[in-house]
Parts: sequence; structure tokens; C-alpha cells
Amino acid sequence: MSTAASQRARSTPHGALERLGLAWAHPVHGAQQAFRVLLDAMAHPGRTLALPPAATEGVQAPCTRDGHAMSLAASVSLLTLLDAESSVHFAGPYDRAALAAYFRFHSGVPEAGAAQAAFTYAPGSAAAEALCRTLPQGSDAVPQDGATLVLDVADLAAGAQPGDGQVLRLRGPGIATQTLLTVRGSQPALWRWRAAQHGAFPVGIDLLLCCGDRVAAVPRSTLLALEATPCT
Repeated sequence: MSTAASQRARSTPHGALERLGLAWAHPVHGAQQAFRVLLDAMAHPGRTLALPPAATEGVQAPCTRDGHAMSLAASVSLLTLLDAESSVHFAGPYDRAALAAYFRFHSGVPEAGAAQAAFTYAPGSAAAEALCRTLPQGSDAVPQDGATLVLDVADLAAGAQPGDGQVLRLRGPGIATQTLLTVRGSQPALWRWRAAQHGAFPVGIDLLLCCGDRVAAVPRSTLLALEATPCT
């Protein structure tokens, strides 16, 4: 929560604030702790990291009227990354207004269309190739204009795990040789699109995968290939 948000919280009736959803109990310390984890995740693609209690204390993940609940990791990540100078888009079949209100209150971030937003949030079931193609990709001159897609998934697991997940083989900066990550609860078309982006760097999008209180990152600099899921 920004300083401005802290001031708004003091002037907002307690019941209304609870309905909106609470953010960090200790905003500065919480944001610092969360930011360190996100930096570590981006520096080590495919590594699953848990947010420490200090990074999540007091955060009440926003829920929409249709029952969709954002994960704690996605909530904390967006609270950390968003501010009034950035923009966010919410993709998916739920009440976007409730999510927009939560993050607008706590960070001052404006909402934008997918083609303009610096950050996009989506549940794994709603993120496919069409969405990824719509997001800002940046350019060779300004690669930092590429978007970050924050994706809620059903599970993240190190290595090639049996079951119905997609096994990703990752290589590139921050990875000694290669690493395997199994992701459940996402659309295969998303990963087929991402695997086809070889040679696009520095153009592209960064992916931040969230599940519960855990995060893993697939930056645009990472080479990605799809592996067959092990049999059970």
C-alpha cells in the first residue's frame, strides 16, 4: 500500500475497507520483502519461491462477486509492482470491476486495455495465445515496454511431475544448464506460443506464475521448450 493509500485507508470507514479488501499490515516492509522474492524469481527462471510471512502479513486477496479468488501470491505481486505510473488489465470471466477497485485503492493504478497495459492478470484458464499476442511486446529500441503477464495457476512443481500438467524445459540467463518446471491449470496454447518465441528477445513478455503463496518466473530472455508429461 502506498502512502496515499494509507491516507485513504485512514479516511475510509472500516466496514467499507474490509469489503474492499485489506493490504499489508506494514506496507513498506511488506513491499520490500515481496520485491526481493520477485527479483530472485526473475533472476532464476523456473525456480519456485515462497513469499515469506512478512511479505504477505495483512494481505486479504481480493474476491469478486462471482466467487473468483485471486491467489495470495498474485495479490502480493501486483500490490508490489503496480503504481499510479503503470497500468493494469484484468483478463478472464469474472467481475473485473472488483479487482480494479481493489488495486486502484491500494496502489492508484489505472486500468487499461490489454494492448496498452504494462501488467495483465489472468487465471490460467483464460490466458491463451490470443491474449499473449495482444499484450505489448516492446521493441528492440525499448524492450522494457513489453508487458508482464501475472498468471494464477493450479500448481507449480520443480522437475517433471506426472499428471495433467505441462512440463517446461527452461534454458538461458540465470540457469546453469537447464531446469524443468511443471505447471498445472494453464492452457497448452499459451506454452506453445511461448515456445515459438525463440529469437524474439529482447521483444516479448515476462511471465510471473502464481499459486497459493508461491511464485515462479519465465522472463522473455528465457528459452522455453515443451516436454512430454511423465506417465503416472
